[in-house]
Amino acid sequence: MLTKRNRVFGFKKSLAIMYLILTALLLGVLAPGSVMAINELVQPDLLPLLSAPPNPPTLLVAIAISPTQVTLYWKDNSNNEDGWIIEWREEGTPQWQSTKSQNPNIPNWGTSAGMFKPGTEYSFRVFAYNIAGKSVYSSEVSRVTTPPDPRTRHAPQAPSKLVAKAISTNEVELTWQDNSNNEVQFSICRRKAGSRDWEAFRWVVNANVTTYTDRNAYPNTTYIYAVVAGYKYKDVLGWSWLDSGPSNEVTVTTPTTKSPPEPPTPITPIQSQTIQNLTARFRWGYPAATLSCELQVAGDAFFNKIVLNKPGITVSGYDMPAGLQWNKTYFWRVRATNASGTSPWSPIQVFKTK
Repeated sequence: MLTKRNRVFGFKKSLAIMYLILTALLLGVLAPGSVMAINELVQPDLLPLLSAPPNPPTLLVAIAISPTQVTLYWKDNSNNEDGWIIEWREEGTPQWQSTKSQNPNIPNWGTSAGMFKPGTEYSFRVFAYNIAGKSVYSSEVSRVTTPPDPRTRHAPQAPSKLVAKAISTNEVELTWQDNSNNEVQFSICRRKAGSRDWEAFRWVVNANVTTYTDRNAYPNTTYIYAVVAGYKYKDVLGWSWLDSGPSNEVTVTTPTTKSPPEPPTPITPIQSQTIQNLTARFRWGYPAATLSCELQVAGDAFFNKIVLNKPGITVSGYDMPAGLQWNKTYFWRVRATNASGTSPWSPIQVFKTK
């Protein structure tokens, strides 16, 4: 049993033999009586294929992969095609356009970018051909190309006029100018002076935000900052990102720490507050020149029955995931630490669960 690949190879080989014989006869090089019978030179099971057009392709599918590109797939039902003719027309116009795909046994075709109009309906059909003729057409399919993105899918303009100001030993305030109208976020990049390596996209803020405070700096350290605008879109191929170039770079040095920070100021839960669940959310004011905070929660005012001891918190709050019980009274306090030492504990706060 011949495979399809071998049948196609045998068909083309047999066809070449026929051409040589006919050419020799026409030129008088061979006498008709001296020519071997064609059926002795050609594989017997290929003889019907030499005079038969290919079978028509079926199951044609069109996929719009971008506003200006379409890819076609179909089922190859023949083993003697030399290639394919792909035809299309814009909906509402009678004239078909065509192109040739000289790739037998490869039942697909993709357009180049810009070939079709965005948001436009097109009809497609395909037929196979060989030396004996062409097949009938496949069934027609229609497809609407994807509409153009209202934000045109171009990279955002880079932000500019970036300014950095050290507002404490471990805080740097950044402001910049937003120059784009299609960003979905801004990414803040930071590196230490003397280093070529950026700390990747270290922080991210939403579109149209033009300020950010870095509270993770170290005292007496020189940093370089830049901001990048990003645009994210989705098509049939998935999610993609387009980023602007970086803003201007700015350099800033945080001051030297001279003393421990002030105690943090408790914000919530405040004195005698009752919370309605067992997941407490603690918030406090983050003192200047603070590197981290330590939170304690206890079942008594002397903090002998510790429920939570959480050091190393670098933001102004902590969500306690578990450990509390219903209908209990709890006490909490927080203190701050920097390179020069640790502050006293904040005033003790009391809350209840119910």
